[in-house]
Parts: sequence; structure tokens; C-alpha cells
Amino acid sequence: MTPPADAAHAPLSRRLLELAEACRGRDVTLAELASFGDEREDAAFLLVLLLSLPFCQPVPLAGLSTPFGLMLAALGWGMLRQRPFRVPARIAAVRVPHRFFPLLIKGAARLVGWIERRLHRRRVGLARSPRLRRMHGAMITFWALMLALPLPIPLSNVFSALPLPLLAAALLEDDGVMVMRAYVAGAVCMAYWVAIGFFGAELVSFANGHDWAEWFRRLVS
Repeated sequence: MTPPADAAHAPLSRRLLELAEACRGRDVTLAELASFGDEREDAAFLLVLLLSLPFCQPVPLAGLSTPFGLMLAALGWGMLRQRPFRVPARIAAVRVPHRFFPLLIKGAARLVGWIERRLHRRRVGLARSPRLRRMHGAMITFWALMLALPLPIPLSNVFSALPLPLLAAALLEDDGVMVMRAYVAGAVCMAYWVAIGFFGAELVSFANGHDWAEWFRRLVS
């Protein structure tokens, strides 16, 4: 799957639509998703963006957080070591249902719009510095592994995935300010997990006896 020649400068929403169009009506493997991109763009960052966006909403995607998380961790690890990422064959062969992409476009539209309106090329050193790139790779690896954990905890996917699309978009567009926002989001997510460490037993007990969809509807209303 190869995007048009000007895709490297296309808005994030357009790239998502192009991916959805390329995968219309058929299941694809994670290996095929990894090929979405070319030498004119940082395909790894685009893949981090695409694979993390679905988890930035409260509805759980059963069975996908672990393989997606491991794929993202491989991307982050390659970035940390400044080498091309390699994904184990078992993970690369995981098939993504074709229904996933319309849900991705619908569920992530608001977040993508928020990111797009705030992306600008500025403070490029924070995005391009080789030393900081290693740190960004470590951050991606950490939150990806958190996402991969199959934890029965409310909103655990959201508070693991949220820093990832922010950081990926920032690195795609050389936006140092968005890089800082991604780290602020990471700090907020870490605070959530620290709270889980203190109140984890009570939350797990609550989760096992409640309908989380109903709980979330009441929360937002």
C-alpha cells in the first residue's frame, strides 16, 4: 500500500482516509499496515499514529490491544536503538478486520482534528535531535508495552495510548511544542497509573461487577 506522492505533506485526516480506502472491504495484516508509507516520510511515526488512535476512546477493542501494543513497542524499540524496526512474524501476521478502519475514522476524528489544528513546524530541535529521538523511542516503547498488558481496569487503554498519537504527529511534522504536549499527556497518564497502584484492588473489584459502557455514559453525562 503506497500513498500518493504528496502524501508526506498531507493532513493527518487525509492520510487516515487514504489508508481506509486502501483497505476497504478486506482484512489486512499488521505487516501490510507497516508498508503504508514510503521513503519520503517517516513511515514508522505514521504507523504509531494509526495503531494508537483507536485506543484513545473509552470503548475497548477486544483482542487488539496486545498485538497492536507489541507492534508499537517494536517501533519504539527500533527508534530507541536507531535501527529499522523488526516485528516478530507472529505479530506481523495478525489480521485486522476491515470494519476496524471505518471505526477508526469515526472514533478518532475529533482527536485528529484537535491535533491538526495545533500542528506547526516549530522548535524543530525537540523533534529532530538524535539524542532526544532515543528518548522519544523509549517513551513509545514504554506506553506501547503498557497498552499491550491485558488489564481489566477501566480506561486503561486510553491512559496508555494517549501520549502515542500526540508524539507521533509531533515527530511527523517536526513540532517541538506538540512533543512537549505529548510528554505532559504522558505525565497525566502516569498519574492515573500511580492512582491505580494505590486503589487498584477496589477498582478491579468494581470492574468485575459493573457494566463499563453504562458507567462511562453516566460519567460523561
